[in-house]
Amino acid sequence: MKALPPTSEPSHFMICPDCDLAVEVEELHEGELARCPRCGAVLMKIVHHPYLVPVLNAAAALVLMIAAELLPFMTVSAAGTNITMQLHDVATALFTSDYRYLGYVIYSVMQLIPAFMLLFTIIIFAQIRLGITGVRTYVILRAFSTLKEWSMVEVFLVAVLVSLVKVLSLAEVKLGLGFFAFILYVIFYIRTVSSVDERWIWDRVTRIRKRVSALAAGGGHTGLELRLSSCPVCGEILPSGVRRCPRCGSKVIFAGDAGISSCVAFLIAACIMYVHANVMPIMVTETMGSLSYSTVMDGIIFMWTTGSYPVAAVIFIASVFVPVFKIAVLTWLCISVRKLNFLKKPSHRKRIRLYRVTEFIGRWSMVDVFVVAFMAAYFQMGTMFSIYPGVASMSFCAVVILTMLAANSFDPRLIWNVKETLI
Repeated sequence: MKALPPTSEPSHFMICPDCDLAVEVEELHEGELARCPRCGAVLMKIVHHPYLVPVLNAAAALVLMIAAELLPFMTVSAAGTNITMQLHDVATALFTSDYRYLGYVIYSVMQLIPAFMLLFTIIIFAQIRLGITGVRTYVILRAFSTLKEWSMVEVFLVAVLVSLVKVLSLAEVKLGLGFFAFILYVIFYIRTVSSVDERWIWDRVTRIRKRVSALAAGGGHTGLELRLSSCPVCGEILPSGVRRCPRCGSKVIFAGDAGISSCVAFLIAACIMYVHANVMPIMVTETMGSLSYSTVMDGIIFMWTTGSYPVAAVIFIASVFVPVFKIAVLTWLCISVRKLNFLKKPSHRKRIRLYRVTEFIGRWSMVDVFVVAFMAAYFQMGTMFSIYPGVASMSFCAVVILTMLAANSFDPRLIWNVKETLI
């Protein structure tokens, strides 16, 4: 068995993925992190006990996830009918309906992707500990980096809490042990993801990072000026002409070749779907054989008029404000990087902060979609009283995915590199 690698990070050269600044990162120890001096992005961090904490958190999260799946999640009593369901029923209840694809998406972001993330964490650190890293480790690491932002367990937890307020006005609710296990699972899952730094792990499993002198890295030079690129996944430093990282296989885009065409295309599609999502009903309620349709704004107005102000505010922020804000900010950023003279631009730091906000809040628009799926799963009592997803639920799901793809395709280095950006 090989000895563990050192828990400190020797000085080496990095290129900031957000502003393209070449930085010489000094030696890091446990509990320390390195930030870009220009834009403040975290370049690398080492948590306390970096080989133990992620594994313990991941193992605890997996146990709690299994408990949340197997134990009763919630019991709803209405119209003389008791319905006891488990966590996965929120997604699987849609598998046999006309909205099965929505169910597949919910099941993936709520359960499948988080489970893979936890398993990947344990496998990666076990392989590092045993000294058996290789191609499989690289594939797992790359999958971890890709799936990280598509996990939405914390968003689903907020949606469940919002749904409870609605359900309590319609039926009697008894929380099961699975509900409390799920809350603990979300806490340990967040701790697991926050304790894993992919770039630090890449330097543990393979060390082919180019060493560049402090003189070359200093003086405010950028990757564009040095004709160097940085892999967006593993951080490997590559010549500007390389389009595929030899270490992890990810696509590499040189700062001088970055554009906004993909971002603009996703934004246009998101705008079209957002209009459809607000016009069409997001939820259908059947009461004694009579159907009633409600749009997103109908739901917000209903919650507000019935006195559920916090719930109305949460739904409004997640379903109305966040999508509009994200589309507006990304559109404005795309215009601003084209260096149009009539557009007054704030500082680079303000724009990069605004971009990071859009990245963070993008997934939270799924709250309303989860709420509809939750209500539809728990209220299926035939013609007496049932709730079904509306066609707008699929549109809202598409808006979330498209805006997340738009944010991912926007290259923040364009904010800092002074050049005319063409679509």
